Amino acid sequence: MILLLLQAIIPLALAACPEHPAPQHGDLAPSPWQEGAIVIRCHYGLVPLGAGAAFCEGEAWSEELECGEAVALLLGGDEEDGYSYRAELFPPTGCREVPHLPQPVHGGAAAWVGGMVVVCGGEPQPFAMTTECFGYSVEDNLWLELPGLSSPRSMLSGVVMDGALVVTGGYDKDYYGTDISEVWVPGRGLESPWEPLPSLPHTRSDHCSVSIGDSSGLAVVVTGNYPEVPSDNMAETSTLTVDSLGGPVWTPGADMAQGRDEHGCSQVSFDGGATVEVMVAGGPNTAKAEIYDPTSNSWRSAAPLPHATFGPGMAVVDGRPTVMGGYQKDAEPRNQDRVLVYHTETNSWAELPAKLQARRHAILTVPVPRSLFCTE
Repeated sequence: MILLLLQAIIPLALAACPEHPAPQHGDLAPSPWQEGAIVIRCHYGLVPLGAGAAFCEGEAWSEELECGEAVALLLGGDEEDGYSYRAELFPPTGCREVPHLPQPVHGGAAAWVGGMVVVCGGEPQPFAMTTECFGYSVEDNLWLELPGLSSPRSMLSGVVMDGALVVTGGYDKDYYGTDISEVWVPGRGLESPWEPLPSLPHTRSDHCSVSIGDSSGLAVVVTGNYPEVPSDNMAETSTLTVDSLGGPVWTPGADMAQGRDEHGCSQVSFDGGATVEVMVAGGPNTAKAEIYDPTSNSWRSAAPLPHATFGPGMAVVDGRPTVMGGYQKDAEPRNQDRVLVYHTETNSWAELPAKLQARRHAILTVPVPRSLFCTE
């Protein structure tokens, strides 16, 4: 696969189209996946209001790219009675009911991409990895079948990168970690296949991914790993970027201070979004939280969670990193329904009065546009 990066300025992407209007809440950039397309990189804590990519169709762009506030869509995971179909929005006030998943999902990957919620891989039942992918259409209010992954995997990680879904790592059918990276570009058509990317620097599973970027560039930061053998580095950080020739490249980053897997991760900002960093929190045996500065390639500590928690959902909600649910080994019941919010002003966590619909962990967390899913 040859990835093409346009060198021309956006107004000249295709001469037939006028200059795309400047978005209020994001930055435009040429698509690294499709010649002639442009993408939007949303400002801190926001998500695209549509596909996130636009094409010149005749004399008009396929959509006007813009970003908006997000709510968190929580999917699947492990509940007290087994793997879950559940779909719920948080906060739920004024929001639609999203149909439950077509099948239970444990250890899958999910994202808002191409104007739909996409869920791939995982285990519908224990030890039964799948390649299957499903997409939720907001307009039709139903789940659709989409092209499957290249191989069945569980405990993989997914993240949106310039209008495309990048999925990395995960266990194979024999429960060995993989170094697989692949991409699905919905702008090429919903039937377009997954295509390979350069392999991860090492095998990874139970890891977490966050994308950060602006008009000058975009990076996917991947953290953590399950220790299949004692020598595996659970503190590993890797960064995926697109080089000057339009090709994706993996770069090693500084190790976290705390090795972790099945942790939460999200963007975080201490200055209203002018500077965006990556926050990680929790893991099977830790409540510790850390913050990654991509500019200096360095980690620093943040206030720990009140309890050691693994498998929580985590996303920026109402401008703050928010940890939802998870599994606490020393609690009864161990699955949690609490919601914790990080306050940058005081470097502290606070529990919200609102709870999840059900106690669960290994939750897939997808920030989705509030304006499309909620009326308030």
